[in-house]
Amino acid sequence: ITKQFRRPVYSDTESGGRRKTGYNTLPEQTFTITPLSGQVWDRSDPTPDEGRLPDVTEQLIGYHDMDIQKHDEIPWEQDGLVGYLLIVHVMRKRGFRTSALIRFLEEGEEDGSP
Repeated sequence: ITKQFRRPVYSDTESGGRRKTGYNTLPEQTFTITPLSGQVWDRSDPTPDEGRLPDVTEQLIGYHDMDIQKHDEIPWEQDGLVGYLLIVHVMRKRGFRTSALIRFLEEGEEDGSP
């Protein structure tokens, strides 16, 4: 699959928080999506800053040098629903590939992160 990602842009609020104000569009990137079932995703190397990971249903696999960050979005249509794939976690060790955990959100649905 080859698609463009969008990266949220945030601005500071007067109350000290952050608000999503738009998106930067990244160049097209090539990747594969693999469905996950049960507890097959790798949690053998967690770090203290990861916290609790929300439920994920699929894994994105791409080239080792792909431009991807947590909270990036990929516009997506799934089962007749329009939405996006949210990058929930990017594995730290890339080696010969990049691996990220993703989940589908309908357009207008928020994941609750800044």
